[in-house]
Amino acid sequence: RVDGVMADSIPLAYQGKLAGNKFELAAGSDYQPRLSGIALNKDSGLRSAITMAMKAIVQSKTYAEINERWAIPSTSAISADRVSG
Repeated sequence: RVDGVMADSIPLAYQGKLAGNKFELAAGSDYQPRLSGIALNKDSGLRSAITMAMKAIVQSKTYAEINERWAIPSTSAISADRVSG
């Protein structure tokens, strides 16, 4: 039996969902969150296309559905204003 666990919020939220919502993430911000990104060569012609594609994805209904299906916490979801080129 466990009273609490400290780990990455995405897998913990999904495990909570798989456990029939018998536990949940504590309210508040993530502990030391880390940003991630896509690395390209400085002279890559893909930067603009990838930025536009990412903005389209995160603004789509499908992105919200994926986050809900996999129990992605709202603190981990990407918003279009966080996508930069």
